[in-house]
Amino acid sequence: MSMQSEIPNVEALADKSDGPRMGRPVGDQKAKKAAFLAAAMQVISENGYGQTSLRDIARKAGYSTGAITYYFSSKDELILAAIDNSFDEQEEFLALNLGRGTIDAETIVRQWLDPVETPFQGTWPVLSQLLASANGGPFAALIETRYSRYRAKLAAIVEEGQRLGIFRADISGTIITDLLCAIGDGLTAMRPIEREHFQPNRIELLMTSIATIMAPA
Repeated sequence: MSMQSEIPNVEALADKSDGPRMGRPVGDQKAKKAAFLAAAMQVISENGYGQTSLRDIARKAGYSTGAITYYFSSKDELILAAIDNSFDEQEEFLALNLGRGTIDAETIVRQWLDPVETPFQGTWPVLSQLLASANGGPFAALIETRYSRYRAKLAAIVEEGQRLGIFRADISGTIITDLLCAIGDGLTAMRPIEREHFQPNRIELLMTSIATIMAPA
């Protein structure tokens, strides 16, 4: 599974209906911004933060540099917005599945690992790159804040799952949450490095095993 395939398809998000890109605020502005946010994550995953420019991101999204600077004054402003958008999507995933009553350990782990179920898990290696660049620069504080908020939302879901008998209750809900985050983040970090080891059938077994471990005895 390539890194590119794990990030929303840029071409599908870009609005191609308004002719030449001259930086004018015409057409579907929401679609444009979504295309720029997706393109930013994809280009960083391919080239690295230091080798990524606004021109590269605009080209990937199918627009001119002038179009992108109408919405974002700098590369860092765009990337900060992309980070926020990534966490927004993950929180929406939790809310959607909670509303359907389908949150369990396997569902949560799939959030990191399954490209069919969740199209945004490829952002985690990108976030790691951003944290490593110049000691995190302006990105570290935002990632820490958003991750902490995400973890709190996940912990609330786990604790509700314990009350409903979905998760084992002999371990603190916050500890289960930390374990799920550590497992998901670790596998996401290692999977691109050890692709031969983490084949789809092994990932499927891992997800099923994690769900079994977290389930009530």
